[in-house]
Amino acid sequence: METAKPRTRLRLDFSYDGADFQGWAKQPGLRTVQGELEKALATVLQRYGAPPTLTVAGRTDAGVHALGQVAHLDLTDEQLVGLDDSHRGKGKHKPD
Repeated sequence: METAKPRTRLRLDFSYDGADFQGWAKQPGLRTVQGELEKALATVLQRYGAPPTLTVAGRTDAGVHALGQVAHLDLTDEQLVGLDDSHRGKGKHKPD
């Protein structure tokens, strides 16, 4: 079975208070901005294969805040539809 190739690139513009983070880049055992955002993406897109990774335009050090940080992620068609369905409430699981 062939893995779907990413077809849509999303640009993210965001700001954050970095006081509780050990910088941008994922680091084992440390709370980082990239690590937390990718963990959230993995939760939202868990039904659609491997979650996307973020590519950032710049980085921050531990404790540094960001205003207007830019990153992007590439999504497959299925992931894109999954995000849209989640936003519209179609992706919610019904209780057993």
